[in-house]
Amino acid sequence: MRRKIIALLSAPALALGLAAPAMATGPVLPPAIPDTPDNRFFYGLWFGPTNPEWVPQGTIVADSGFRPLANGLPYANYGGSLTEPPLPLFFGTPDNELQPMTSPWMRSLYGDGVCQGRVSADGTCDLTPAARYMSEVLFEAVNGVGHCVGFAIVSAGLFNGQLEPEEVATTALGGNSQLTQDVQQLIARNWSTQLTWEISDLTPTGVVNALIEGFSEGNVPFTLSLQWQSAEGATEGHQITPYAVYDQGNGLYDIAVYDNNYPFQERAIEVDTNEDTWAYEALINPSAPPTIARGDAQTKTLQLVPVSDSLAVQDCPVCLGGRDTNLIVFDPMPATAVNDVQLRLLDTQGQGLPADRYSTLPSLDSHNPNLGTLPSLDIDPGDGYRLVVDGSQTTEDVPLTVNELAAGGVKIASVPTFPAGATGVILYDQEGTFGFGASVPLKPRMEHAFAEGVRHYTTVVYGGQTVAADNGREITVERSGEYIAYGDADDAGGSMTVNVTLERRGESKKFRATRVSYPAGGQLVLDYSDWRRMTQRPVFGIDTDGDGTIDERVKMRRVGR
Repeated sequence: MRRKIIALLSAPALALGLAAPAMATGPVLPPAIPDTPDNRFFYGLWFGPTNPEWVPQGTIVADSGFRPLANGLPYANYGGSLTEPPLPLFFGTPDNELQPMTSPWMRSLYGDGVCQGRVSADGTCDLTPAARYMSEVLFEAVNGVGHCVGFAIVSAGLFNGQLEPEEVATTALGGNSQLTQDVQQLIARNWSTQLTWEISDLTPTGVVNALIEGFSEGNVPFTLSLQWQSAEGATEGHQITPYAVYDQGNGLYDIAVYDNNYPFQERAIEVDTNEDTWAYEALINPSAPPTIARGDAQTKTLQLVPVSDSLAVQDCPVCLGGRDTNLIVFDPMPATAVNDVQLRLLDTQGQGLPADRYSTLPSLDSHNPNLGTLPSLDIDPGDGYRLVVDGSQTTEDVPLTVNELAAGGVKIASVPTFPAGATGVILYDQEGTFGFGASVPLKPRMEHAFAEGVRHYTTVVYGGQTVAADNGREITVERSGEYIAYGDADDAGGSMTVNVTLERRGESKKFRATRVSYPAGGQLVLDYSDWRRMTQRPVFGIDTDGDGTIDERVKMRRVGR
Protein backbone atom coordinates (compact mmCIF):
# COMPACT_ATOMS: atom_id res chain seq x y z
CA MET A 1 0.00 0.00 0.00
CA ARG A 2 1.35 3.39 -0.91
CA ARG A 3 1.51 6.20 1.60
CA LYS A 4 1.77 9.90 0.95
CA ILE A 5 5.43 10.82 1.47
CA ILE A 6 5.39 14.56 2.07
CA ALA A 7 2.30 14.90 4.26
CA LEU A 8 3.88 14.43 7.70
CA LEU A 9 6.44 17.05 8.59
CA SER A 10 6.26 17.59 12.36
CA ALA A 11 8.76 16.21 14.88
CA PRO A 12 11.64 17.36 17.09
CA ALA A 13 14.60 18.72 15.14
CA LEU A 14 17.98 17.03 15.31
CA ALA A 15 21.03 19.08 16.21
CA LEU A 16 23.03 19.94 13.09
CA GLY A 17 26.40 21.17 12.37
CA LEU A 18 29.56 22.20 10.71
CA ALA A 19 30.98 25.53 9.75
CA ALA A 20 34.17 27.33 8.93
CA PRO A 21 37.42 28.31 10.84
CA ALA A 22 41.30 29.53 10.56
CA MET A 23 44.17 32.32 9.85
CA ALA A 24 47.37 34.25 10.93
CA THR A 25 50.61 35.80 9.72
CA GLY A 26 54.04 34.20 9.46
CA PRO A 27 57.82 34.69 9.56
CA VAL A 28 60.07 35.71 6.66
CA LEU A 29 60.06 33.19 3.80
CA PRO A 30 63.23 31.59 2.37
CA PRO A 31 64.26 33.26 -0.91
CA ALA A 32 63.22 30.27 -3.04
CA ILE A 33 59.58 30.49 -1.95
CA PRO A 34 57.41 33.13 -3.69
CA ASP A 35 56.56 35.86 -1.20
CA THR A 36 52.77 35.93 -1.32
CA PRO A 37 50.25 36.48 1.51
CA ASP A 38 49.08 32.84 1.27
CA ASN A 39 52.63 31.48 1.36
CA ARG A 40 53.55 33.69 4.32
CA PHE A 41 50.46 32.55 6.21
CA PHE A 42 50.99 28.82 5.66
CA TYR A 43 54.74 28.99 6.22
CA GLY A 44 54.18 30.64 9.57
CA LEU A 45 51.36 28.25 10.43
CA TRP A 46 53.32 25.09 9.74
CA PHE A 47 56.90 26.07 10.54
CA GLY A 48 56.61 29.05 12.88
CA PRO A 49 56.61 28.91 16.69
CA THR A 50 53.60 27.60 18.57
CA ASN A 51 51.42 30.18 20.27
CA PRO A 52 53.01 30.12 23.77
CA GLU A 53 49.59 30.03 25.42
CA TRP A 54 49.01 26.59 23.86
CA VAL A 55 52.39 24.93 24.44
CA PRO A 56 52.30 22.00 26.94
CA GLN A 57 53.40 23.19 30.40
CA GLY A 58 53.88 21.63 33.81
CA THR A 59 55.28 18.33 35.05
CA ILE A 60 54.89 15.32 32.79
CA VAL A 61 52.82 12.68 34.63
CA ALA A 62 52.14 10.34 31.70
CA ASP A 63 54.14 10.07 28.47
CA SER A 64 54.04 7.76 25.47
CA GLY A 65 57.26 9.10 23.94
CA PHE A 66 55.48 10.22 20.76
CA ARG A 67 56.52 13.68 19.51
CA PRO A 68 55.06 15.58 16.53
CA LEU A 69 58.39 16.31 14.81
CA ALA A 70 59.55 12.68 14.78
CA ASN A 71 56.27 10.79 14.78
CA GLY A 72 53.69 13.08 13.23
CA LEU A 73 53.19 12.94 9.47
CA PRO A 74 55.38 15.43 7.53
CA TYR A 75 52.55 16.82 5.43
CA ALA A 76 49.49 18.80 6.40
CA ASN A 77 45.88 17.69 6.57
CA TYR A 78 44.29 18.12 3.14
CA GLY A 79 40.84 18.19 1.62
CA GLY A 80 39.84 17.15 -1.89
CA SER A 81 43.01 18.09 -3.76
CA LEU A 82 46.74 17.56 -3.44
CA THR A 83 47.56 20.05 -6.17
CA GLU A 84 46.33 23.25 -4.55
CA PRO A 85 49.15 25.53 -3.33
CA PRO A 86 50.89 25.53 -0.96
CA LEU A 87 50.87 21.76 -0.24
CA PRO A 88 53.15 20.80 -3.17
CA LEU A 89 55.39 23.81 -2.50
CA PHE A 90 56.05 23.06 1.18
CA PHE A 91 55.56 19.32 1.42
CA GLY A 92 56.36 18.00 -2.05
CA THR A 93 53.04 16.16 -2.16
CA PRO A 94 52.27 14.19 -5.33
CA ASP A 95 49.95 15.75 -7.88
CA ASN A 96 47.78 12.70 -8.57
CA GLU A 97 44.02 13.00 -8.31
CA LEU A 98 42.60 11.43 -5.17
CA GLN A 99 40.65 8.23 -5.80
CA PRO A 100 37.91 6.22 -4.03
CA MET A 101 39.18 3.28 -2.02
CA THR A 102 40.05 0.26 -4.13
CA SER A 103 38.85 -3.24 -3.32
CA PRO A 104 41.89 -4.20 -1.15
CA TRP A 105 41.30 -1.12 1.01
CA MET A 106 37.55 -1.75 1.21
CA ARG A 107 38.38 -5.31 2.32
CA SER A 108 40.78 -3.90 4.91
CA LEU A 109 38.01 -1.64 6.18
CA TYR A 110 34.96 -3.93 6.05
CA GLY A 111 36.14 -7.47 5.29
CA ASP A 112 35.47 -9.80 2.38
CA GLY A 113 31.71 -9.14 2.47
CA VAL A 114 32.35 -6.21 0.10
CA CYS A 115 33.31 -8.68 -2.66
CA GLN A 116 31.16 -10.52 -5.15
CA GLY A 117 32.94 -13.75 -5.97
CA ARG A 118 36.45 -14.75 -5.02
CA VAL A 119 39.37 -12.63 -3.90
CA SER A 120 42.32 -12.75 -6.31
CA ALA A 121 45.85 -13.62 -5.25
CA ASP A 122 46.79 -9.93 -5.39
CA GLY A 123 44.05 -9.07 -2.86
CA THR A 124 41.69 -7.47 -5.36
CA CYS A 125 38.08 -8.48 -5.97
CA ASP A 126 34.99 -7.27 -7.77
CA LEU A 127 33.16 -5.03 -5.32
CA THR A 128 29.43 -5.52 -4.91
CA PRO A 129 27.41 -2.59 -6.27
CA ALA A 130 26.57 -1.62 -2.68
CA ALA A 131 30.24 -1.64 -1.65
CA ARG A 132 31.18 0.33 -4.75
CA TYR A 133 28.58 2.95 -3.88
CA MET A 134 29.90 2.95 -0.30
CA SER A 135 33.45 3.65 -1.49
CA GLU A 136 32.19 6.57 -3.57
CA VAL A 137 30.10 7.94 -0.68
CA LEU A 138 33.15 7.84 1.60
CA PHE A 139 35.28 9.44 -1.11
CA GLU A 140 32.88 12.37 -1.49
CA ALA A 141 32.66 12.84 2.27
CA VAL A 142 36.37 12.73 3.14
CA ASN A 143 37.37 14.96 0.25
CA GLY A 144 34.71 17.50 1.14
CA VAL A 145 35.71 17.88 4.76
CA GLY A 146 39.32 16.80 5.27
CA HIS A 147 41.38 13.82 6.43
CA CYS A 148 42.16 14.67 10.07
CA VAL A 149 40.73 11.44 11.52
CA GLY A 150 42.92 9.36 9.22
CA PHE A 151 46.01 11.42 10.12
CA ALA A 152 45.39 10.96 13.85
CA ILE A 153 44.91 7.19 13.61
CA VAL A 154 47.71 6.46 11.12
CA SER A 155 50.36 8.45 13.04
CA ALA A 156 49.43 6.69 16.30
CA GLY A 157 49.24 3.27 14.65
CA LEU A 158 52.70 3.65 13.14
CA PHE A 159 54.21 4.78 16.45
CA ASN A 160 52.54 1.90 18.34
CA GLY A 161 53.79 -0.72 15.88
CA GLN A 162 50.23 -1.54 14.81
CA LEU A 163 51.12 -0.40 11.29
CA GLU A 164 54.33 -1.48 9.58
CA PRO A 165 56.61 1.38 8.42
CA GLU A 166 56.30 0.32 4.77
CA GLU A 167 52.51 0.74 5.03
CA VAL A 168 53.15 4.44 5.68
CA ALA A 169 55.98 4.67 3.12
CA THR A 170 58.74 5.15 5.69
CA THR A 171 61.60 3.13 7.13
CA ALA A 172 60.88 4.04 10.74
CA LEU A 173 59.65 7.53 11.67
CA GLY A 174 56.36 9.15 10.80
CA GLY A 175 58.37 12.24 9.95
CA ASN A 176 59.90 10.32 7.01
CA SER A 177 56.59 9.16 5.54
CA GLN A 178 55.87 9.83 1.87
CA LEU A 179 52.32 10.59 0.73
CA THR A 180 52.11 7.80 -1.85
CA GLN A 181 48.79 6.73 -3.33
CA ASP A 182 48.70 3.76 -0.95
CA VAL A 183 49.26 6.08 2.01
CA GLN A 184 46.47 8.31 0.72
CA GLN A 185 44.19 5.28 0.69
CA LEU A 186 45.37 4.23 4.17
CA ILE A 187 44.51 7.68 5.53
CA ALA A 188 41.09 7.59 3.82
CA ARG A 189 40.47 4.05 5.11
CA ASN A 190 41.03 5.13 8.71
CA TRP A 191 39.09 8.37 8.30
CA SER A 192 36.11 6.20 7.31
CA THR A 193 36.04 4.35 10.63
CA GLN A 194 34.33 7.28 12.34
CA LEU A 195 31.04 6.05 10.87
CA THR A 196 31.29 2.74 12.75
CA TRP A 197 33.60 3.13 15.74
CA GLU A 198 32.71 3.22 19.44
CA ILE A 199 33.55 6.46 21.20
CA SER A 200 33.96 7.07 24.95
CA ASP A 201 31.45 8.89 27.15
CA LEU A 202 33.72 10.76 29.58
CA THR A 203 33.89 14.12 31.26
CA PRO A 204 37.04 16.21 30.60
CA THR A 205 38.42 14.98 33.95
CA GLY A 206 37.62 11.42 32.92
CA VAL A 207 39.58 11.91 29.68
CA VAL A 208 42.64 13.11 31.61
CA ASN A 209 42.44 10.14 34.00
CA ALA A 210 42.02 7.65 31.14
CA LEU A 211 45.07 9.07 29.36
CA ILE A 212 47.22 9.02 32.50
CA GLU A 213 46.27 5.39 33.03
CA GLY A 214 46.49 4.42 29.36
CA PHE A 215 49.78 6.01 28.26
CA SER A 216 52.89 3.84 28.42
CA GLU A 217 56.25 4.07 26.73
CA GLY A 218 55.81 3.43 23.01
CA ASN A 219 52.01 3.35 23.14
CA VAL A 220 49.38 5.94 22.19
CA PRO A 221 46.15 4.02 22.91
CA PHE A 222 43.66 6.69 21.83
CA THR A 223 42.95 9.48 19.42
CA LEU A 224 41.04 12.53 20.64
CA SER A 225 37.71 13.65 19.19
CA LEU A 226 36.85 17.33 19.73
CA GLN A 227 33.44 18.92 19.14
CA TRP A 228 32.39 22.50 19.85
CA GLN A 229 29.85 25.12 18.96
CA SER A 230 30.87 27.95 16.66
CA ALA A 231 29.78 31.55 17.26
CA GLU A 232 27.01 30.93 14.72
CA GLY A 233 25.74 27.90 16.65
CA ALA A 234 27.09 25.22 14.31
CA THR A 235 28.82 22.09 15.56
CA GLU A 236 32.44 21.80 14.44
CA GLY A 237 34.77 18.86 14.88
CA HIS A 238 38.40 17.75 14.70
CA GLN A 239 40.48 14.65 15.48
CA ILE A 240 44.03 14.78 16.86
CA THR A 241 46.62 12.55 18.55
CA PRO A 242 47.34 12.88 22.30
CA TYR A 243 50.76 11.75 23.49
CA ALA A 244 51.42 13.03 27.06
CA VAL A 245 49.76 14.62 30.10
CA TYR A 246 51.30 17.55 32.00
CA ASP A 247 50.27 18.49 35.55
CA GLN A 248 50.32 22.26 36.17
CA GLY A 249 49.11 21.90 39.78
CA ASN A 250 45.89 23.06 41.40
CA GLY A 251 43.79 20.67 39.27
CA LEU A 252 45.00 22.08 35.91
CA TYR A 253 46.34 19.73 33.24
CA ASP A 254 47.66 20.03 29.70
CA ILE A 255 47.06 17.18 27.25
CA ALA A 256 49.96 17.37 24.78
CA VAL A 257 48.74 16.70 21.23
CA TYR A 258 49.91 16.31 17.66
CA ASP A 259 47.44 18.33 15.59
CA ASN A 260 47.62 17.50 11.87
CA ASN A 261 46.57 21.06 11.05
CA TYR A 262 49.74 22.28 12.83
CA PRO A 263 52.46 19.86 11.60
CA PHE A 264 55.64 19.59 13.72
CA GLN A 265 54.24 21.66 16.62
CA GLU A 266 53.78 20.51 20.21
CA ARG A 267 50.40 21.83 21.32
CA ALA A 268 48.13 21.37 24.32
CA ILE A 269 44.49 21.03 25.30
CA GLU A 270 43.91 22.72 28.65
CA VAL A 271 41.74 20.81 31.16
CA ASP A 272 40.52 22.26 34.46
CA THR A 273 39.50 19.31 36.62
CA ASN A 274 38.06 21.65 39.25
CA GLU A 275 35.46 22.99 36.83
CA ASP A 276 35.57 19.87 34.61
CA THR A 277 36.12 21.96 31.46
CA TRP A 278 38.47 21.88 28.49
CA ALA A 279 39.73 24.48 25.99
CA TYR A 280 41.85 24.38 22.85
CA GLU A 281 42.95 26.81 20.14
CA ALA A 282 41.61 25.01 17.07
CA LEU A 283 42.39 25.74 13.45
CA ILE A 284 40.15 23.86 11.06
CA ASN A 285 40.71 25.66 7.76
CA PRO A 286 42.47 28.81 6.59
CA SER A 287 39.38 30.96 6.15
CA ALA A 288 39.20 32.72 9.53
CA PRO A 289 41.27 33.21 12.69
CA PRO A 290 41.75 30.23 15.03
CA THR A 291 38.89 29.68 17.42
CA ILE A 292 39.00 28.71 21.10
CA ALA A 293 37.06 25.47 21.29
CA ARG A 294 35.52 24.72 24.68
CA GLY A 295 33.47 22.07 26.42
CA ASP A 296 32.55 20.74 29.84
CA ALA A 297 31.13 17.79 31.76
CA GLN A 298 27.67 18.41 30.34
CA THR A 299 28.61 18.76 26.68
CA LYS A 300 31.06 15.80 26.81
CA THR A 301 32.61 17.05 23.59
CA LEU A 302 36.16 15.86 24.32
CA GLN A 303 36.26 12.07 23.89
CA LEU A 304 38.61 9.16 23.27
CA VAL A 305 38.58 6.64 20.43
CA PRO A 306 40.73 3.49 20.81
CA VAL A 307 43.33 3.29 18.05
CA SER A 308 43.08 -0.51 17.97
CA ASP A 309 39.33 -0.31 17.31
CA SER A 310 39.90 2.05 14.40
CA LEU A 311 42.56 -0.15 12.81
CA ALA A 312 40.40 -3.28 13.15
CA VAL A 313 37.96 -4.46 10.49
CA GLN A 314 34.72 -2.52 10.99
CA ASP A 315 31.12 -3.71 10.96
CA CYS A 316 30.13 -3.40 7.31
CA PRO A 317 27.15 -1.07 6.70
CA VAL A 318 26.36 -2.59 3.27
CA CYS A 319 27.29 -6.27 3.63
CA LEU A 320 24.82 -9.09 4.24
CA GLY A 321 25.24 -10.16 7.83
CA GLY A 322 26.86 -6.81 8.67
CA ARG A 323 25.45 -4.02 10.84
CA ASP A 324 21.82 -4.29 11.98
CA THR A 325 21.37 -0.52 11.89
CA ASN A 326 21.25 1.77 8.87
CA LEU A 327 23.56 4.70 8.25
CA ILE A 328 22.44 7.96 6.65
CA VAL A 329 25.31 9.94 5.16
CA PHE A 330 24.99 13.23 3.25
CA ASP A 331 27.25 14.43 0.47
CA PRO A 332 28.93 17.77 1.24
CA MET A 333 27.06 20.98 0.44
CA PRO A 334 27.97 24.68 0.61
CA ALA A 335 28.98 25.58 4.16
CA THR A 336 26.84 28.71 3.96
CA ALA A 337 23.70 26.54 3.77
CA VAL A 338 24.51 23.79 6.27
CA ASN A 339 23.45 25.74 9.36
CA ASP A 340 20.08 26.60 7.80
CA VAL A 341 19.06 22.98 7.15
CA GLN A 342 17.25 20.99 9.85
CA LEU A 343 16.72 17.24 10.00
CA ARG A 344 13.77 15.41 11.52
CA LEU A 345 13.17 11.68 11.84
CA LEU A 346 9.63 10.33 11.83
CA ASP A 347 8.16 6.87 12.18
CA THR A 348 5.84 5.44 9.53
CA GLN A 349 2.87 7.10 11.22
CA GLY A 350 4.45 10.55 11.06
CA GLN A 351 5.35 10.79 14.75
CA GLY A 352 8.82 11.73 15.97
CA LEU A 353 11.12 8.72 15.89
CA PRO A 354 11.86 7.58 19.50
CA ALA A 355 15.28 8.66 20.71
CA ASP A 356 16.34 5.05 21.34
CA ARG A 357 15.99 4.27 17.63
CA TYR A 358 18.69 6.61 16.37
CA SER A 359 21.88 8.41 17.27
CA THR A 360 23.56 11.42 15.68
CA LEU A 361 27.19 10.75 14.86
CA PRO A 362 29.86 13.35 15.69
CA SER A 363 30.15 15.93 12.93
CA LEU A 364 32.87 15.44 10.36
CA ASP A 365 35.81 17.84 10.39
CA SER A 366 35.40 20.86 8.12
CA HIS A 367 38.71 21.32 6.32
CA ASN A 368 37.27 22.97 3.21
CA PRO A 369 36.02 26.49 4.07
CA ASN A 370 33.45 26.28 1.28
CA LEU A 371 31.92 22.90 2.15
CA GLY A 372 30.21 21.29 5.10
CA THR A 373 28.13 18.22 5.81
CA LEU A 374 24.92 17.53 7.62
CA PRO A 375 25.42 15.11 10.51
CA SER A 376 25.40 11.38 9.77
CA LEU A 377 22.72 9.29 11.47
CA ASP A 378 22.76 5.73 12.80
CA ILE A 379 19.18 4.41 12.75
CA ASP A 380 17.34 1.30 13.87
CA PRO A 381 15.14 0.82 10.78
CA GLY A 382 12.34 -1.00 12.64
CA ASP A 383 9.31 -1.12 10.36
CA GLY A 384 10.55 1.90 8.43
CA TYR A 385 11.01 5.61 8.92
CA ARG A 386 10.95 8.99 7.20
CA LEU A 387 13.78 11.51 7.07
CA VAL A 388 12.73 15.14 6.69
CA VAL A 389 15.30 17.52 5.21
CA ASP A 390 13.88 20.92 6.12
CA GLY A 391 15.41 23.69 4.03
CA SER A 392 12.64 26.20 4.74
CA GLN A 393 15.21 28.59 6.23
CA THR A 394 17.71 28.31 3.38
CA THR A 395 18.24 31.28 1.07
CA GLU A 396 20.23 29.51 -1.66
CA ASP A 397 19.76 26.49 -3.90
CA VAL A 398 21.99 23.59 -2.82
CA PRO A 399 22.95 20.16 -4.14
CA LEU A 400 21.32 17.46 -2.01
CA THR A 401 22.38 13.81 -1.94
CA VAL A 402 21.16 11.47 0.81
CA ASN A 403 22.77 8.02 1.07
CA GLU A 404 21.16 5.24 3.11
CA LEU A 405 23.61 2.40 3.73
CA ALA A 406 22.06 -0.84 4.95
CA ALA A 407 22.93 -4.54 5.09
CA GLY A 408 22.97 -5.85 1.55
CA GLY A 409 22.19 -2.62 -0.23
CA VAL A 410 22.16 1.13 -0.62
CA LYS A 411 19.53 3.72 -1.50
CA ILE A 412 20.53 7.14 -2.83
CA ALA A 413 18.24 10.12 -3.46
CA SER A 414 19.69 13.21 -5.08
CA VAL A 415 18.67 16.54 -6.54
CA PRO A 416 21.44 18.58 -8.22
CA THR A 417 19.70 21.82 -7.27
CA PHE A 418 17.43 21.61 -4.23
CA PRO A 419 15.52 24.92 -4.22
CA ALA A 420 15.93 27.49 -1.45
CA GLY A 421 13.10 27.23 1.07
CA ALA A 422 12.09 23.70 0.03
CA THR A 423 11.52 20.71 2.30
CA GLY A 424 12.10 17.13 1.23
CA VAL A 425 11.01 13.80 2.74
CA ILE A 426 12.71 10.48 2.11
CA LEU A 427 10.76 7.31 2.94
CA TYR A 428 12.43 4.02 3.88
CA ASP A 429 9.82 1.30 4.33
CA GLN A 430 10.65 -2.15 5.67
CA GLU A 431 8.25 -3.56 3.07
CA GLY A 432 10.64 -2.42 0.37
CA THR A 433 9.47 1.08 -0.60
CA PHE A 434 12.00 3.85 -1.11
CA GLY A 435 10.44 7.23 -1.85
CA PHE A 436 11.39 10.86 -2.24
CA GLY A 437 9.01 13.81 -2.26
CA ALA A 438 9.28 17.55 -1.74
CA SER A 439 7.27 20.67 -1.06
CA VAL A 440 8.13 21.86 -4.57
CA PRO A 441 8.02 20.15 -8.00
CA LEU A 442 11.22 18.16 -8.66
CA LYS A 443 12.74 15.39 -10.77
CA PRO A 444 14.70 13.39 -8.19
CA ARG A 445 17.28 10.84 -9.17
CA MET A 446 16.96 7.65 -7.13
CA GLU A 447 19.25 4.63 -7.01
CA HIS A 448 18.72 1.32 -5.26
CA ALA A 449 21.27 -1.53 -5.21
CA PHE A 450 20.44 -4.84 -3.52
CA ALA A 451 21.59 -8.46 -3.51
CA GLU A 452 19.75 -11.71 -4.22
CA GLY A 453 22.32 -14.39 -3.42
CA VAL A 454 25.18 -14.12 -5.93
CA ARG A 455 23.08 -11.75 -8.05
CA HIS A 456 23.31 -7.99 -7.52
CA TYR A 457 20.69 -5.70 -9.00
CA THR A 458 21.00 -1.94 -9.36
CA THR A 459 18.17 0.25 -10.55
CA VAL A 460 18.29 3.98 -11.24
CA VAL A 461 15.37 6.28 -12.10
CA TYR A 462 15.61 9.89 -13.23
CA GLY A 463 14.25 12.49 -15.65
CA GLY A 464 10.83 12.15 -17.20
CA GLN A 465 7.83 14.10 -15.95
CA THR A 466 8.32 16.48 -13.04
CA VAL A 467 6.90 15.07 -9.80
CA ALA A 468 4.33 17.49 -8.38
CA ALA A 469 4.80 19.23 -5.05
CA ASP A 470 3.63 17.10 -2.09
CA ASN A 471 3.73 13.97 -4.22
CA GLY A 472 6.73 11.65 -4.36
CA ARG A 473 8.58 9.26 -6.64
CA GLU A 474 8.82 5.67 -5.36
CA ILE A 475 10.80 2.50 -6.01
CA THR A 476 9.43 -0.65 -4.37
CA VAL A 477 11.34 -3.94 -4.38
CA GLU A 478 8.93 -6.84 -3.92
CA ARG A 479 11.35 -9.63 -3.07
CA SER A 480 8.67 -12.31 -2.65
CA GLY A 481 7.34 -11.58 -6.12
CA GLU A 482 10.81 -10.81 -7.52
CA TYR A 483 9.80 -7.57 -9.18
CA ILE A 484 10.55 -3.86 -8.83
CA ALA A 485 7.74 -1.31 -9.10
CA TYR A 486 8.29 2.33 -10.05
CA GLY A 487 5.58 4.92 -9.48
CA ASP A 488 4.45 7.86 -7.38
CA ALA A 489 2.90 8.13 -3.94
CA ASP A 490 -0.35 9.78 -5.13
CA ASP A 491 -1.05 7.33 -7.99
CA ALA A 492 -1.08 10.40 -10.22
CA GLY A 493 0.74 8.83 -13.15
CA GLY A 494 3.85 10.21 -14.80
CA SER A 495 6.99 9.18 -16.64
CA MET A 496 10.66 8.44 -15.93
CA THR A 497 13.77 6.86 -17.37
CA VAL A 498 14.67 3.51 -15.80
CA ASN A 499 18.14 1.90 -15.82
CA VAL A 500 18.69 -1.62 -14.49
CA THR A 501 21.92 -3.58 -14.09
CA LEU A 502 22.56 -7.22 -13.20
CA GLU A 503 25.98 -8.09 -11.82
CA ARG A 504 27.07 -11.66 -11.15
CA ARG A 505 30.60 -12.73 -10.24
CA GLY A 506 32.13 -9.63 -11.77
CA GLU A 507 30.15 -9.65 -15.02
CA SER A 508 27.45 -7.06 -15.63
CA LYS A 509 24.71 -6.20 -18.12
CA LYS A 510 22.82 -2.90 -18.17
CA PHE A 511 19.52 -2.02 -19.83
CA ARG A 512 17.54 1.20 -20.17
CA ALA A 513 14.01 2.34 -20.98
CA THR A 514 13.81 6.08 -21.67
CA ARG A 515 10.99 8.41 -20.61
CA VAL A 516 8.38 5.68 -20.18
CA SER A 517 4.92 6.91 -19.18
CA TYR A 518 2.43 5.18 -16.88
CA PRO A 519 -1.23 6.15 -16.25
CA ALA A 520 -2.91 7.39 -13.09
CA GLY A 521 -3.36 4.44 -10.75
CA GLY A 522 -0.60 2.56 -12.53
CA GLN A 523 3.15 2.08 -12.33
CA LEU A 524 6.12 0.63 -14.16
CA VAL A 525 7.30 -2.89 -13.33
CA LEU A 526 10.55 -4.80 -13.82
CA ASP A 527 10.17 -8.57 -13.41
CA TYR A 528 13.56 -9.97 -12.42
CA SER A 529 12.34 -13.49 -11.57
CA ASP A 530 13.76 -14.84 -14.85
CA TRP A 531 16.65 -12.38 -15.10
CA ARG A 532 19.33 -14.38 -13.34
CA ARG A 533 22.07 -14.84 -15.92
CA MET A 534 24.01 -12.65 -18.32
CA THR A 535 22.35 -14.37 -21.31
CA GLN A 536 18.88 -13.29 -20.21
CA ARG A 537 17.06 -10.00 -20.65
CA PRO A 538 14.87 -8.21 -18.08
CA VAL A 539 11.10 -8.18 -18.52
CA PHE A 540 9.80 -4.63 -18.17
CA GLY A 541 6.60 -2.76 -18.87
CA ILE A 542 3.57 -0.80 -17.75
CA ASP A 543 1.26 -2.02 -14.99
CA THR A 544 -1.91 -0.05 -15.74
CA ASP A 545 -3.82 -0.90 -12.55
CA GLY A 546 -1.01 -1.16 -9.97
CA ASP A 547 -1.46 -4.88 -9.19
CA GLY A 548 2.21 -5.76 -9.79
CA THR A 549 1.76 -7.46 -13.18
CA ILE A 550 2.86 -6.10 -16.53
CA ASP A 551 -0.06 -5.23 -18.83
CA GLU A 552 1.96 -3.63 -21.64
CA ARG A 553 5.53 -4.76 -22.39
CA VAL A 554 8.21 -2.12 -23.04
CA LYS A 555 11.51 -3.20 -24.55
CA MET A 556 14.61 -2.17 -22.60
CA ARG A 557 17.64 -1.39 -24.73
CA ARG A 558 21.07 -2.74 -23.91
CA VAL A 559 23.54 -0.11 -22.67
CA GLY A 560 27.18 -0.68 -23.53
CA ARG A 561 28.60 -4.00 -24.62
